[in-house]
Amino acid sequence: MEQRETIQQILVRRDGMTEDEAQARFDEVARTILETMAEGDCSLEDIEQIIEDEFGLEPDYFDEFI
Repeated sequence: MEQRETIQQILVRRDGMTEDEAQARFDEVARTILETMAEGDCSLEDIEQIIEDEFGLEPDYFDEFI
């Protein structure tokens, strides 16, 4: 079974980011997710929507933020 690309790898390949830029973008969105969760009124669907909005990726990439 082929291993799925990470979000950072996708950003490098698809968006032409450097590895450092991709990691910084990932970290930024991870902070957004944590802040949303800390507000207390956050569902799994909210987090999936952030991933889709910020990266244009399917919700199955949620596991990278756990």
